[in-house]
Amino acid sequence: MSTHRGTHWPNRGIHATWDIWGVERFGPKRASMLLYAAATLSLVAALIHAWVMPEHFREWWGYGTFFLIVALAQWFYALALLRWPRRPTFLLGILGHLAIIALYIVTRTAGIPLFGPHAGEVEEIRVVDLTSKLAELALVMILVALMSIVGPSISRWRRQSQRRTPRLYGP
Repeated sequence: MSTHRGTHWPNRGIHATWDIWGVERFGPKRASMLLYAAATLSLVAALIHAWVMPEHFREWWGYGTFFLIVALAQWFYALALLRWPRRPTFLLGILGHLAIIALYIVTRTAGIPLFGPHAGEVEEIRVVDLTSKLAELALVMILVALMSIVGPSISRWRRQSQRRTPRLYGP
């Protein structure tokens, strides 16, 4: 029975825990599903940027180089996310992908900033652009969720995945 002034509510005192997002229900399996989903979304965005890269190289070498760097960064981020699933990695992904989304919004509203032959021109919105931005936005949302469950669930997932991974070296 409750010790809270005759009510039927459990009394957890002044330090009651609120599980607003259902964080405590996330086990290692759900955390790993989110982690793999985030890595997949980063790879999707990387593939889209690599796909449109030749078109941007034809416009100007600087635009193509930018898309090459973004594609490689998103590709390596997916690998880093699976290798080091920690708060700094999640935060890096959130900031990096939000910066890419912000640059997209600027190039579609105010025009291409500063450099290149098309500086100041407003780019058109295409389906492939929106697909990459939706993937990046979903990735940011998953990374925010992972920031809230980092700790025991992710650590448990890492220990279990290390036990399942065959060693290529040593005894």
